[in-house]
Amino acid sequence: MAEPTDVAELAHADDDCGHLEDLQEERAVRDVLSLFGKKYTLAIMYEFAFSEGGLRFKDLDERLEISSTTLSNRLAELTESGYVERHSYDEVPPRVEYVATEKTHALTDIFEDLYDWAGTYAAEN
Repeated sequence: MAEPTDVAELAHADDDCGHLEDLQEERAVRDVLSLFGKKYTLAIMYEFAFSEGGLRFKDLDERLEISSTTLSNRLAELTESGYVERHSYDEVPPRVEYVATEKTHALTDIFEDLYDWAGTYAAEN
């Protein structure tokens, strides 16, 4: 029997205890928390989670009180991570929209719960 050569193959190798799968899941959680923990990332994702269409940079810039550089960096990270898609249109003037992917829309229930939680407990602070 050939030995597994990469992490994906190792995860499917004989591991009755599931340790390798647990390690992969832990790494995935750490990666998500690292991205989501960056300043303004969740605020941006919150806007996308409830959007039905695309959002333009200027619309996000007006809604969120953050620097354009930070917004640009976070949108690039979210695009690279598959949470947002960037669509550019060949128009004059050029138009770029960002659209939430299914990954982001899957977080809608979590954002709704957070909204409810904040309405109940944030006023206590």
